[in-house]
Amino acid sequence: MIEKVKQITFGDPMSDVRMGPSVTAQGIDRVETMVNVSVEMGASVAVGGKRPTGKGFEKGFWFEPTVLTDVTRDMPVAKEEMFAPVMPIVRVKDYHEALDIANDRDEALSSYLYTEHIPTIMDALQRLEVGTVFVNKQIVGYVQGYHSGHKRSGIGGEDGIHGIENYLQKRTVYWSYS
Repeated sequence: MIEKVKQITFGDPMSDVRMGPSVTAQGIDRVETMVNVSVEMGASVAVGGKRPTGKGFEKGFWFEPTVLTDVTRDMPVAKEEMFAPVMPIVRVKDYHEALDIANDRDEALSSYLYTEHIPTIMDALQRLEVGTVFVNKQIVGYVQGYHSGHKRSGIGGEDGIHGIENYLQKRTVYWSYS
């Protein structure tokens, strides 16, 4: 994973890169604080971990693609949604501890499960307290899909027809005719 993250190119999104800047200064300030606090608590920076400097990074809200190891479940990077290029790696003893950690969050937008074991997939789909589960794939959104978060991550879907439905006044008609 670390080698893959090292290969991520970032910079001007109008050029041939894989990652551009974040949207707001407040968002990057928050991410930087979360990473720094987690490092103070014992996390190790394997890749990235800071704002880039140099040509092209003078303007905008940048944070390097980051991997943190030695992360524990009580650290901010493991407990809070970041919406940033930061991957905290938490070691777990087994599948059940991983489920406990995943469900022990105030936010619950998405989770990722990598296994070919169908019983594990089916069990996780029943037990994960999140809005979207990606099985053996990275994040992707489909306009026909229903995308929602659970807990503090949101209250409803907003993709495709599901997003329009909140703006419609619907009528149901029951009609018997011969």
